[in-house]
Amino acid sequence: MPNEPAPALLKMCLLIASQRQKQTLIGDGIQQAAFRAGQGGDSVQLTADVGLNLTDNLKLTGQLQYQRRVRREGIDDWGINGGMEFTF
Repeated sequence: MPNEPAPALLKMCLLIASQRQKQTLIGDGIQQAAFRAGQGGDSVQLTADVGLNLTDNLKLTGQLQYQRRVRREGIDDWGINGGMEFTF
């Protein structure tokens, strides 16, 4: 149905960083270089997805995302995405 809001979706994720690898290796098979990656941290992520059906096959979409670190290391961040979805 045109101009009807699509159902909103709310997700919550726990992102757990691996503490095993402290270096990132980059190479071409002959030479390689090691970069210190530092310690990653665990985070909780909350995501809200929304959409608006403009026609039967065209929908505007949007996403709001918040991420908060759980421990001393981690990422605190906001993100906003938007787009169009066309089905045929």
